[in-house]
Amino acid sequence: MKLYTKIISITLCLLFILAPAAAVSNSNHSHSQTIYVSTTGNDNNSGLGSFKNAKQHIQSAIDIVKPGDTIKVDEGTYNESITINKHISIIGTNKSIINGNKGHSCIKISENCDVLVEGFIIQHNVPLSDANAFGCGITNRGGLLLKNCEITHNFVRMDTNGIENGGKLVLIHCSIHDNISKKGGMVIFNSNECTWDLYTKQHTINNTPNDIFGYPPKDL
Repeated sequence: MKLYTKIISITLCLLFILAPAAAVSNSNHSHSQTIYVSTTGNDNNSGLGSFKNAKQHIQSAIDIVKPGDTIKVDEGTYNESITINKHISIIGTNKSIINGNKGHSCIKISENCDVLVEGFIIQHNVPLSDANAFGCGITNRGGLLLKNCEITHNFVRMDTNGIENGGKLVLIHCSIHDNISKKGGMVIFNSNECTWDLYTKQHTINNTPNDIFGYPPKDL
């Protein structure tokens, strides 16, 4: 009975995040497509069909997709900071690395966007030498379902943390560890808007000075 209740709870959380995106997709973009990204790609490519036609940068793919589309990212290291401002899914291989190193957040989710990010290592939002570093591994102001991701070694001298959530956030099978800032691993600004599974709860560790700052996430 407990397992059945847990499955229902997870399903409702996923619907809560992804239903708005589906509605937008059905109304504005009846034929969703997949755009491919690879470190060996070229941003002049279409990104369509397979990794043979892949773009080189994730942001280049984001700029051309429509609501409801999917971006598939091959394994490798992507030295960029990305902004997501539409309802899309971005799926890596679990060996796909977003290495920010730009002095601000690796991933920013804009308001009124519902996004799936899956299978990434999200790290190094700033160079360690940056004395005025500001940003996060992830800054979320929309609706974010984060699955099978590792958020680690994001370093901020000024403020914020590994994840800063001011929207809706669901964490499934994620590891948030060894992020250093004034606040720690995760900052949750709004109550009842962040939930996580047991794996993520157990693997949010070794962040300095706190693992969680603000409202604690709810259990799925």
